[in-house]
Amino acid sequence: GGEAVFHVGPASIAWNNHDFVFQDSNVLPAGRRIEAFVVSTTDGSRVNFPNGFSSSDNVIVQLTAQRSNNRVVIGSWDNVDGGGFTIGLQREDTNGATQQTSPWSVHVTAIGNT
Repeated sequence: GGEAVFHVGPASIAWNNHDFVFQDSNVLPAGRRIEAFVVSTTDGSRVNFPNGFSSSDNVIVQLTAQRSNNRVVIGSWDNVDGGGFTIGLQREDTNGATQQTSPWSVHVTAIGNT
């Protein structure tokens, strides 16, 4: 086997090409964390956070949906709690909007209390 590689930089430590950030370089306040994941879901469905947050206080949800036939799919959320939220999905068509009733890929980034 090879030798372990250890490097110390001004904002991180690298061990065998894996970076570790110093606590004071963390971009989130203490007690907050990020969950980012992809889910296949439909309009009106419940989306659960993979690990969940300790409460529904100050949970921030950001959604980005894949396009459908060159049309934009808009995502929105409602009824957020520490375990997840209800998602709204609709495709913007030339003649209005259509609810996304087929399973659709949505990227979710959520920030909440640990």
